[in-house]
Amino acid sequence: MIQFAVTPKSDKWAMDYGQLMQQKGFDDRASTALDRIADQFIPANTYEWVIKIKGQPDTYQNFTPQQVNDYIARIKLMYVSFLSMRPTSMVAEIPGFETIVPRNRVNCKIIVNHNTQNELSSLSTRIVEAMHYKEAREKIYPVIAHQMNIKTCVYCNANYAISDVDDKGYFDLDHWKPKSLYPYLCVAFYNLQISCAPCNRRKSNSDLEFFQLWNDQILTNREIFKFDLSKADISKYWITHLKEELNIKLANIYPHDATMLANTEDKLHISIRYKEHRDVAEEMLWRAKAYNMGHWTSFGNALNTLGITEEDKRRFLMGTYVQRDEIYLRPLVKMAQDVAKAAEIRF
Repeated sequence: MIQFAVTPKSDKWAMDYGQLMQQKGFDDRASTALDRIADQFIPANTYEWVIKIKGQPDTYQNFTPQQVNDYIARIKLMYVSFLSMRPTSMVAEIPGFETIVPRNRVNCKIIVNHNTQNELSSLSTRIVEAMHYKEAREKIYPVIAHQMNIKTCVYCNANYAISDVDDKGYFDLDHWKPKSLYPYLCVAFYNLQISCAPCNRRKSNSDLEFFQLWNDQILTNREIFKFDLSKADISKYWITHLKEELNIKLANIYPHDATMLANTEDKLHISIRYKEHRDVAEEMLWRAKAYNMGHWTSFGNALNTLGITEEDKRRFLMGTYVQRDEIYLRPLVKMAQDVAKAAEIRF
């Protein structure tokens, strides 16, 4: 998959997104809703607020109103900044929140006291609702997303990531930093990653090292993963003509991304899922055998009558987009490009 460098163009998208959020009054509405959360934790003599610790039955920890007030106050202070804040700066703000309420507590169920069985929603759930993430996803983010040439899941590139609500299209979004652990980043532009429903569901709230779409520490877009197809498997295919011989696997480009690849495969099972798409790889191998330079030239000349660009001609002949940075325009583009490279297709 391709990781995008943060550029003046992407910063413009982030700023436009932030301005739209403010024009629609999201900052004021969120502030009011966050205040209501803080008001719910006013100290009282008749009960105490505690959190039920996950994985530890009958284990509780006090959850003071002051902690909630401080956490909410920090969110309100940072809200507008977070909307367009770059990834490195977002990460730098995390320790300030962790010292108030750690991420392994912010998503715990809340109860009124030790004796009640009535479990209430976690602080992170309340904050995400107060910040109107669902509305931002459905009404604000699509306005910017259409400008970014991203239509498919950034994790698997196998599925379109567009859903609809009330006959209006919107994008399924995952969070690079999970919203259940970092609720204050739930509407931050650079924390939002277009994804398909299966990948979103499988990744869930994993806080392991995972694919990050936007990176402000690189100067140009960077290839993170590729689909690997060996020459031996290609040879076996031409002997048997069985697409099952095409053992396509997701692989990391750089050694330091090995952990990220392992986490991706463990959570998303991408290599396993791509076994169902070997027919696309098979068709690319057919092109490699059937088309020589004479065919490319002949087809190209015939396409001149359509009045299309050279880039469009290549897309037509390959059956998909051919530029590396265009993989998110259509499902399976990354695999098709990588198989074409393995098959040594040349224009």
